[in-house]
Amino acid sequence: MGHDRHEQSARQTSPLVKIPEAAPLPSIGRSTVYGLIADGHLDTVHFGRAVRITTASTEAFVDRRQSEHPQTTSESTRRR
Repeated sequence: MGHDRHEQSARQTSPLVKIPEAAPLPSIGRSTVYGLIADGHLDTVHFGRAVRITTASTEAFVDRRQSEHPQTTSESTRRR
């Protein structure tokens, strides 16, 4: 349990994260993260064979998505 909190804390403070760690940030799957990298939506840093994603690019991606698709209130999306 403490291990999960440590990983979560490191993810929030680290400027770089592993691809599996980046996937939960915007609530998307790992294969989608690879696609976003390929399409140039997420910035990466390479250390030999290791690939890390900048947390700044994941935050920017989420911000862009939110501004493109403003969240509606749950009341307005309910079916009547």
